[in-house]
Amino acid sequence: MPSVLQRPATTFDLFDPLGILRAASAINQYRIHSGYHYPRSPETIRETLEARAEFLNTFAPAIVRNSRHYYAIPHEGSQTPPALFEKVMAEFHLSVKPCRPEWMNFGFIDKCYEVDEQIYDPDILRELLSARIQALNIPFDQRAFTPDMRSGI
Repeated sequence: MPSVLQRPATTFDLFDPLGILRAASAINQYRIHSGYHYPRSPETIRETLEARAEFLNTFAPAIVRNSRHYYAIPHEGSQTPPALFEKVMAEFHLSVKPCRPEWMNFGFIDKCYEVDEQIYDPDILRELLSARIQALNIPFDQRAFTPDMRSGI
């Protein structure tokens, strides 16, 4: 399987009206998922871990490593009780450390875990991606890809 970083044999242009990493990537939590959020899907956990390893290696300068991350399970409404969550995470060798942050409402939360996730610095990641796109000579247009442009696809 070719890396996402290699230029394919066919040529293409990139279109984004807002710019690189300015839409959903800029408003999520900058989280680099490790599989914790998919306890009911072993396939998704495997895929996430594979993609995560490549992402961490490729974009190492953008990784923020000094932040703490938590996964909390509420008393009611979760489809994954703590025991099942812990079992699935153990099967994938994902670290979960039970904790009780003072700021968390344990009237609502059944169990909380400190987990091994990182975030990325969006400005650094944007610079790395822009440089890679430019180095691969991929045309980038900061405009929308309109339906009438699809005729050649």
